[in-house]
Amino acid sequence: MRSAPNLHTVEARGIGAAGALTEHSNLRSLVLERSVMTMDDFQATMRAFPKLESFTFRTPKFSLFEEADATPSQIRAAVMIRRDTLRHFDLDVDSAFHLQISDLIDNLNTTLLESLSVDSKNIIATRYVQRCHQTSDRGAEKISESPQGPIART
Repeated sequence: MRSAPNLHTVEARGIGAAGALTEHSNLRSLVLERSVMTMDDFQATMRAFPKLESFTFRTPKFSLFEEADATPSQIRAAVMIRRDTLRHFDLDVDSAFHLQISDLIDNLNTTLLESLSVDSKNIIATRYVQRCHQTSDRGAEKISESPQGPIART
């Protein structure tokens, strides 16, 4: 990539390690599809692109994750290395991982972020509230939530 100093966008598929990506001081957009990386790979990738403004990461639809593979919260933590430049973040990981939407948003800790996309199959957007009464046990009430608050009760 050093032979292309004006390169601003890279789209790659099947990246399995950050070693495949070399440092580039002008890269602004990175799209990694059908890829799996460790937390160390993510950290190295974020450090390799100091002007990164847009980052998309998508795992394969059917993947066998290993313990070393980065979890969504580890990916989020690595992405925060670029909180000084990152404006767009798109995360689509295997449905074996589940995200608390409040954890993801609250911990992004960046004022530059303009767009956030997380595949909905990974978001846990419900909570169960146990209501105990002295005279009767009404069980659990499921409350569906959006980032703006409860949207439906069932």
